[in-house]
Amino acid sequence: MNDKYAGLRSYTASVLDLKKEALKTAAEPILLKLAQSDPARLVKAAAIAKLGEFNQQKYDALFKNALNDSSYTVAGSALVALSQVDSSAAISEAKRLASTQTKGALSMAIKQVQYSNGSEALKVLDEYEALPFGKEKFEALEQKLFTLIEATRSTAVLKRGVDDVVKIISDVPPAYRADLASQLFGALKEIQQRKEAAGLDEQAKYIESIISANGKNSF
Repeated sequence: MNDKYAGLRSYTASVLDLKKEALKTAAEPILLKLAQSDPARLVKAAAIAKLGEFNQQKYDALFKNALNDSSYTVAGSALVALSQVDSSAAISEAKRLASTQTKGALSMAIKQVQYSNGSEALKVLDEYEALPFGKEKFEALEQKLFTLIEATRSTAVLKRGVDDVVKIISDVPPAYRADLASQLFGALKEIQQRKEAAGLDEQAKYIESIISANGKNSF
């Protein structure tokens, strides 16, 4: 984490195993230094994300300050980290940031925090499922449902969202099902890989099982 190469500092910070107490204790002051002053934004973002896993209220101010960073990656990491120590504050900040121009990691972090609120996630699912089959539903599929599946940390919410993807494939005319299945399951596969990389094994396994059971050959 003290290497001169930013890529190595970022990678090392992101893969630290905090279950090892000796490593956790030794790494904490280095992570704090990186989070506060590293010139490379990806390093700073990785350090903030890892500090969030400490679940320590003492880092609340650090995370809140980083929300205003010019880097969407840093701000996104800070919002997720804040949600781990003060969920109410994170939800309020996500609401504030959602009214501004955002993109990339920050946009995804906002959705992740918003969808950590069970009622908000269920509202998105209810609204999507209530839409009649047609153009509006396909637009919501892309703009809302897939975003929800990507962002949520709730396995129950993810399962319902993925099941909705399977249903809309079944609802299209038979002549178009195979092509649609190929596109949508391809998108789910990419999400599955990112879930796996994020350590969300149960979610990743569920998506994989759905793709295996309902691949385009099934249609």
